Amino acid sequence: PCSRFVAAPAGSASDPSARELRLAGRAACAPSVFIPAAQKGASSYLFELLAAHPQTLRPLRGSQYKEPGAYTTPVYFRQSLQKRVSRFPFARPEERLVSLDGTVTYATDSRFPAMRAALDSPNAKIVFALREPADRSFSDYRFCYKHFELQNRGWDDLARAVLPKYDDCFGKLTNHSTNADVLFEAYYGSLCEALKLRRADAVGLVRKSLYYYQVRHFAAVFGRDAVTAVTAEQLREDPVGVVARVVDFVGFLCPFRDFTPIKPVHVTAVKPQPHHYWSRPVYDAYRSWIEPHNQLLFDFLGTTDSALGWGKDKPLPTTFRETKDTEPRRKKNSYRRR
Repeated sequence: PCSRFVAAPAGSASDPSARELRLAGRAACAPSVFIPAAQKGASSYLFELLAAHPQTLRPLRGSQYKEPGAYTTPVYFRQSLQKRVSRFPFARPEERLVSLDGTVTYATDSRFPAMRAALDSPNAKIVFALREPADRSFSDYRFCYKHFELQNRGWDDLARAVLPKYDDCFGKLTNHSTNADVLFEAYYGSLCEALKLRRADAVGLVRKSLYYYQVRHFAAVFGRDAVTAVTAEQLREDPVGVVARVVDFVGFLCPFRDFTPIKPVHVTAVKPQPHHYWSRPVYDAYRSWIEPHNQLLFDFLGTTDSALGWGKDKPLPTTFRETKDTEPRRKKNSYRRR
């Protein structure tokens, strides 16, 4: 599972005279399992479950020692190969250890992180951690709520504003099987540059939930057999069984018989103002809009919405605006009488 680091094609890392950097790359092991998933898609939980396996190694740097970001543009082109290598632990090939990289932005930022990672680890395994798109979007909204609270914008407002722009970009296509390539280019390419989608959807409340294009791109780079996906709903229902399947997919030497599930990590505890919560009509509209894109994902993975835990029998959220008092909360006065 161990692959050696290679120099970046630009910047100081590609300098032919930097012999010590190339030696560093040949003396260390690049990550061999990537978990590129959207923010608030249960990637941290999946990462912690896999990191508990005795054959895995965590990154030495990065957020929560999970997201080293070695293949993002600021790191790959602006830092030396030696610094990129230092983000991961040293391991000899004969030790059969697996180095993890759980940087969530690899799949959504651009096409390049996957292509750069494949230079170092062409035989890596890719495990996507996904979550029902609307649920992930609202959780992401809550995670970034301080920003939106200052603008006095609720989740409904953001969804209503950005979905028509995505319609203008992707088009209301009915025969998705023949237009998948066009949609794929719209997601990563410059077909919709004039619409400024990334500015309109700055946090990615819609973009990050369009999983098909992310999964397909990594499959094109690493090979279809090197890519799999699990969902937050599956992890919630049967974490032991899901991890067992991932362990078998990656090819660990031991099956992890003594695995004990851990508590979910990075659970978003932020509670927005009641009038900023989502409403049932906009929730339904979001799910209806994204359904054709989900169907592309199901067909590509050879699965169904029910198998992923996203079917019609999925329980409805209990946090709709209709269930709450929509009057804005007054902030508590911190002044104390002395």
